Amino acid sequence: MTTTGRTMKVLTGALALGCAAGVALGTATAASASVGDFTYRSGQKDFRLHNEADGPCHSLAEMGSRFKNLTGTTVELFSDKDCHGRHAYMEPHAGAAGAPEWAWSFRFLP
Repeated sequence: MTTTGRTMKVLTGALALGCAAGVALGTATAASASVGDFTYRSGQKDFRLHNEADGPCHSLAEMGSRFKNLTGTTVELFSDKDCHGRHAYMEPHAGAAGAPEWAWSFRFLP
């Protein structure tokens, strides 16, 4: 086999390995969502988030209450908007357990 032939085989193998790694990483990123429902009340309205993305902060227009975590992800709730202030955690599939009455913002932990 010539040097050029070996180089092409190595490059082809490296390319295949890189593509496989990219697919694996893309799959991990796509799976970064809270599977299930998270419900709460803000003002006089009830809200339901379904399969919400992990990470971003959700600030409420009015203080939230009646939080219920039916997702497979831990939810972190905050006493102030923009995910600041005191915080509490609601475990996955906890229902209303651990829910504070003072939350103004929350996020799903990755």
